[in-house]
Amino acid sequence: MREFEIGSFVSFDYRGRTGMGVVEGFTAEGKARVRDFSKDKAITISEKFLTPLPDDYLSIDKLKSYFLFLEEFPEDYLRYDNYFEPGKIVFNIEFLLQVLKNMKNCRNELGDGLFKSRLQNWLHIISCYFHDEKNDRIEFSFSTNADCYGLMTEDAIFNYIMSELDGYSEENSHSTIFDVDRVSFGTDINLDSWIKDVRSFIDNRDLPLNEKEFSTLEKTFFIHLWRDPMVLRNSGNELVYKLYRRFVEELCEIKDFDGLVTAAYAYYSGDEVFEKDVIKSRDYFLELMETHPSGYFANSLGYIFYYGRDTGVPDYNKAFKYFSIGNAAGIIESRYKLADLMYNGLGVEKMEDIASKMYLDLYDEQKKDFLDGKHTKFADLAIRVAGLFENGVFGFIDYNFAYMHYLQAEFALKLREKDDYVGDGQLRKKVKESKKSLREKLRLENNSSVAVFKSLNSLLFGMVFPRDRFSCKVNKSASEVSFTITNARKHNGGNKKIFVSFNTFDFSGFVNEVFFVAKNARELYFKSKNITKSEGCFTFEFDSITDRGFYDNNRPVFELSCDGFELKRASLLDEKEYSLVEIHSHSDYFEAICNLDVEFGDIVLVEMSPDYVEKGEVVEEGEVVNKFSRKSNEMLFTESGYPVVIEKIKV
Repeated sequence: MREFEIGSFVSFDYRGRTGMGVVEGFTAEGKARVRDFSKDKAITISEKFLTPLPDDYLSIDKLKSYFLFLEEFPEDYLRYDNYFEPGKIVFNIEFLLQVLKNMKNCRNELGDGLFKSRLQNWLHIISCYFHDEKNDRIEFSFSTNADCYGLMTEDAIFNYIMSELDGYSEENSHSTIFDVDRVSFGTDINLDSWIKDVRSFIDNRDLPLNEKEFSTLEKTFFIHLWRDPMVLRNSGNELVYKLYRRFVEELCEIKDFDGLVTAAYAYYSGDEVFEKDVIKSRDYFLELMETHPSGYFANSLGYIFYYGRDTGVPDYNKAFKYFSIGNAAGIIESRYKLADLMYNGLGVEKMEDIASKMYLDLYDEQKKDFLDGKHTKFADLAIRVAGLFENGVFGFIDYNFAYMHYLQAEFALKLREKDDYVGDGQLRKKVKESKKSLREKLRLENNSSVAVFKSLNSLLFGMVFPRDRFSCKVNKSASEVSFTITNARKHNGGNKKIFVSFNTFDFSGFVNEVFFVAKNARELYFKSKNITKSEGCFTFEFDSITDRGFYDNNRPVFELSCDGFELKRASLLDEKEYSLVEIHSHSDYFEAICNLDVEFGDIVLVEMSPDYVEKGEVVEEGEVVNKFSRKSNEMLFTESGYPVVIEKIKV
């Protein structure tokens, strides 16, 4: 039995195409022939891809009263048997204001439930049929269309309101456009506020800039565009600075969330527009915790009270309170700062063992993200773990292990220099002093070029493998047995490097491979058939190592009898230097290799690597927000794993 009849009005979603139409008949195979209104032609489609629409759904006469839209529709509408077809309608700001007023009336008359149902239908009609003056389909997503200073345009207002209505109709969480702390505040919409915002825009659009009054929406939109400190700094525009400060202060006066958040973070460290004032920052964060509690706000308050940045005197009781809130919200800084308080007995009873366990767990967690190339707090945890082994964790002191973790912290701090983390200068100083002290205890030499290890385990002590498995090549000759460990598999299309830290060489970094030689090798037994042999070289994948051999899925691959292993410093270092830039594109930041002459703010085309796309080569447009250089051992992926800037298209 057919679900639809001839003459039924339907919407369809098939092979990426969406639209609306009327059923004109059926094929011998039972498929429906649907007249697609947007194309004015019939398509053949299975009934399972169709959704029924009420008979009066597209009726012009019914639609007028259905949504209390407008008294009369424009005469240049094209019609198909008194039903909508693609026509021309200009969604200017005056039309939007009338729509919002009628929405408010409809909501008051019908109630929220029926209003939301009709809103879904109305948005569907718009998405299928309403075109702009160029006859291009309107996209209903938040647009950052702005003038040369970043002020809102008609397009931006329309697209923002449409996206919010769309989210409301789908019962998605509604959040402010200034989403710095990923806070969600329910699912309501404020039609009264939007009507006021749109009317304000109309009343002020033709006035000189210095005479304009701006709505809350326009102010929020503006600070959203310039909220990134690096973007704000690179603008270098005094008018932008003046408007930014004005809008933030005016939003704070009315207790607007976006204004309070912007002011709290700006006063915390200071920027081109706001002077540093931690007392003001503290008060704004406290106000936000009263109205919109967040783990991020609590974390900032924890730091203020922990270091006494507001009064000059630490308040560990308050620091413990707010770091506990941040810890419960999963904020990494709050988690290890809470452990700091417990380890030292500040604001809470001293609990060294519990705090030490927290440090070690957080270190392992952050290390995984660090090996995946994410910006993490790995350096902060490596320093703390190093301190545990230097001072005695669970009653056990290991200076070698401590030194290795200081090396890792030093390397991780170097990688995040471009991000300008607050307090990193002090961390680098602490690492330098700690390393110097431990070098004297361990009697490490700076000019070491060869390291000798008694076992494979002791050599691999300084190697940290990402979660992928690795391969080993074994070259056997009459006089020696040499090994090369390298990555066996690609990580999302780009080769993953091995993370190594060797105290003997005072070295920590990423390398493509590690080469070492068995000293006085006597016996080499191969025990696995899963070995590829080529020109005297045996290759296999392994996942575990013992003092005598390698294992593949717990099956022994080979065993070796020798006096020890030799590792040369030269095998670790690749001094090639790369010029890199940080790109901002579609609310995302990533690093790319760049051999072109570019500056901050330049718009460039980037050829994305397989690390960033699943299939094919994709060229993406983005803005240069930072420039820096790195050596090979400081790059997580091989050269082919990075996006590449191929063209500068706009200055």
